[in-house]
Amino acid sequence: MKKFLLGILAVLLIAILASPAVVGWVLEDQLTAQIEAANQRPELNIEKLTYRRGWLRSHAEYQITLERPEGNTVTVAAVDVHHGPLPVSALWTDGVTFTPSILILKGDATLQQLAVEGIESPNALPPLKLLGTVHFNRQIDFQCSHPGGELSFTRPATASAVMNWQAGSCSGELSAKNGNAAGAISTGGIDFKDGATDLQAAEVSVNFKAEPENSVGQLVSRVSSLNGRIKYGDVVDSISANSVMVDSEISAVGEVANALFRATVSAFSLRDFELSEGAADITVNGIPKSALGGGSKVATANSTPPARAVLAGAELLLNQLSGQLRQGALNVSGRADLRALDSGAPLELEPVLKALRGSANIVADEPLVGYALSNYAAPRIGNLWYASSNAERAALRQDIQNSQQLKLRELLKTGWLKAEGDRYRSDIDYADGQLTVNGNAIRDPGGI
Repeated sequence: MKKFLLGILAVLLIAILASPAVVGWVLEDQLTAQIEAANQRPELNIEKLTYRRGWLRSHAEYQITLERPEGNTVTVAAVDVHHGPLPVSALWTDGVTFTPSILILKGDATLQQLAVEGIESPNALPPLKLLGTVHFNRQIDFQCSHPGGELSFTRPATASAVMNWQAGSCSGELSAKNGNAAGAISTGGIDFKDGATDLQAAEVSVNFKAEPENSVGQLVSRVSSLNGRIKYGDVVDSISANSVMVDSEISAVGEVANALFRATVSAFSLRDFELSEGAADITVNGIPKSALGGGSKVATANSTPPARAVLAGAELLLNQLSGQLRQGALNVSGRADLRALDSGAPLELEPVLKALRGSANIVADEPLVGYALSNYAAPRIGNLWYASSNAERAALRQDIQNSQQLKLRELLKTGWLKAEGDRYRSDIDYADGQLTVNGNAIRDPGGI
């Protein structure tokens, strides 16, 4: 009996000792198969530079090339793989927390060559530190960190450009079963300079979620602050923004998808335009899933062009567009329905207007409406700079105010505007080629 038990223990001990090496062998075979499958894409080429298989640990190096007409982007990844089934070798690796898993991967990824259209000869970048854990359910948890760096490049017809970024990190999870992924990327800040632009962004982060099989995805970007200058010809404008958030999301129901776009900013200024507490909320319903590359239909050379495919049958909801400008508050909402648009018709103005059904509601404070009407007195506003006396300047201001009031009374009389206390409102409807504003049919929209 004792010999029998000892025999069983010996077999178990051999299995335990051999299992890491077996997992390493299976891993190499599986990686080779996955790489061969990935290389079926014409723009992607993954080449195994070396693979040294060990008992508890293997070392692999791969060269990943993204081939494009403007050139190739080349990344070399060097990874140490701690294999299990319980990778106890990870216990002796600095910075790795032991968790029950099949594999733990740790290494560097170095961008050796970057090719982007119009960009030439970037310098080498510091390596990206990688850490990944492969669990028994084939879920991969990943982390990465970067010490920050500088990328210098040139573009045709412009001065050389430099982009600096501070230390950053990423984390997330990836399912090997269905390709679902979620994660976050962040950096302390990004600076960009060229001959026309000088921008500094602080605390930049991106959160993402993707479910390829269901055509579901979400991307949320945040910037704590943005400051700098932008040059247009000989004019240099200052730009600044605080607490910027942009959220875009796609969800699918059956063979159609819905898209959601949200954006908020606590403060924004460019030249003489100033905005505080700005917000936008837009929904697009009824996008054919096939137009997004999903669904049951396979795209062909004769498929409907993407822009037309997205528009045909879609409904756009402007849930909110609001902001507090220096001259007053603005609030806009509305909808545009293109479900009557033939997806096979040419994407031209006439069929789009024929199919369009829509409405909009615009509410603005009185000073903001007056500011918007200042274009009608633009020449006299320019003369204010050259007024030779206070009396002449006061007369010009009164003339400008009279012009604005005259145009305002005209818009009220023709029905384009409706007074509501110290605000003005426009309720707009459009259907069958007929424009209606505040209940009044507008025969000549260009006459405003």
